[in-house]
Amino acid sequence: MERLRSAELSYAPAGMTDSPEVPPGMQAMNESVLLGHGQMCFERARAALMAWQTHRLKWLSLQADGPPRVGQTVLLGAYLGPLTWLFGCRVVAVTDSPVAYAYTYGTLPGHPECGEERFRLELHPDQRLTFSLRAYSRPAGPLIRVVQPLATLAQRAGSKAYLQNMRRSTRSSGP
Repeated sequence: MERLRSAELSYAPAGMTDSPEVPPGMQAMNESVLLGHGQMCFERARAALMAWQTHRLKWLSLQADGPPRVGQTVLLGAYLGPLTWLFGCRVVAVTDSPVAYAYTYGTLPGHPECGEERFRLELHPDQRLTFSLRAYSRPAGPLIRVVQPLATLAQRAGSKAYLQNMRRSTRSSGP
């Protein structure tokens, strides 16, 4: 973890997921889901996102020292049977307002992908609460390029699981 804390991001520029333009050489992933309605639903979802609830999966773990904050380094572990892959990311942006909460993290050296992913809650004027994911990434090296279809499947599976975890976190809210 100490080595990761001093590492530079494995891509540039940080903050690329704020733009709708996909950077050259990057693949885009955009997903969005309606979570519910109203301020109470937003507060539950915000608390879940701040607690990294999205990443609580059987095959993925995340170690972080508290809620997302700019500059924070997190360690992800991916598990496939007896195999474990550990890789790091750094939080590069956080938005926290009465109607939006988001964080973005970017990959560090050793991650199988280069790029960043944004996790965003938005309470719209009509009181709809949406959760969206946006990721721009490319394979980190030649070996990952060879297995890119599998890496893409893993990223899509992770995204679906993130969306489901956020749905579960707001399940008790009504319209």
